Amino acid sequence: MKSPKSKRILCTVSNDLGTDQRMHRICNSLQKNGYEVCLIGKLSNNKLNIDNQLFKTIYLNILFNKGFLFYTLLNVQLFFTLLFKRADIICAVDLDTILPCLLVGKIKRIKVVYDAHEYFPESPEITHRPKLKHFWQQIEALAMQYCDSCYTVTESIAEILSQAYKREVSVIRNLPYYSPERNENNGKYLLYQGALNEGRGLEELLVAMKQIPLPLYLAGSGDIADKLKALAKHLRIEDKVHFLGNISYLKLKEITYNSLITINLLKYNSSKSYYYSLGNKTFDYIQAEVPSICIDFPEYRKIAEAYETCILVKDLEAATIVSAVKELMNNKFTYHLIRTNCQIAKKELCWEKEEKKLLEIYAAL
Repeated sequence: MKSPKSKRILCTVSNDLGTDQRMHRICNSLQKNGYEVCLIGKLSNNKLNIDNQLFKTIYLNILFNKGFLFYTLLNVQLFFTLLFKRADIICAVDLDTILPCLLVGKIKRIKVVYDAHEYFPESPEITHRPKLKHFWQQIEALAMQYCDSCYTVTESIAEILSQAYKREVSVIRNLPYYSPERNENNGKYLLYQGALNEGRGLEELLVAMKQIPLPLYLAGSGDIADKLKALAKHLRIEDKVHFLGNISYLKLKEITYNSLITINLLKYNSSKSYYYSLGNKTFDYIQAEVPSICIDFPEYRKIAEAYETCILVKDLEAATIVSAVKELMNNKFTYHLIRTNCQIAKKELCWEKEEKKLLEIYAAL
């Protein structure tokens, strides 16, 4: 068996490399622990610089940004890139990159790891399209049958996959690095960080903003960005809703530290992938010691019950969101209790502890 120092790992993603903090952490952890790591993904004209990158990268120039042609070209390029690169392990991130990884793994007789960042066949773009959903379910079955190891982002998804395919599925949560600095700031705005996509409760949040006497910062981009801007104008709140777009990790950290309340909402009945998710923003908010308002879904409930770092809301009615915001604004005892709980929780919910499980998975291959 080769030692970690002689093992080469190729990781594949379909998204922009510059904005994928999870893969940045995973690849850095493997690299600094003796593996030779290369992350392969899409080239973006708007990619952000990655700080402290220890691993190599290969950018694929795909002519299309989405749809059938994008995924076809992506998989073809991945296949030939993997085929002619030396490796001992291939890590496929999500089902949309798994086929070339399995094929090359079979041809070259090397290990394949499946890293499920979400419950892919039940994602919002797929779950309501029966034929497409069936296609990805078949791909998922292949992945779970032939991959040598599998891990995912939440206990709920791990349990679903484990029961469906009768095999062990580990959990590697999307945790940030521990931030020892104390947050002494007195924030003055609400913050949502993440994709501006359907199902995130953003339209409902904007409606609620008519009754909230604070600005709202939206840090991120996505398919409904223009729709949200139009809605803010229609609601006549465009003066207090600020669209920041994609910003660097360090700038985002600064903005998070200066927020008063952070937001993490998802729509019910949007998709099972969302229902069983545990977004990385949850832990970024905790590391910044800023109380948050979260949707009452299973994984967020587990965090709330274990650490009491947020207020849970049962629905996305404007009155519900407004009530939660005003509870944190006006109840100083509740606010400071949650902030104190964040100071305690962030020592446990950090990548320095989570990476130990990751290294155990790769050491066993």
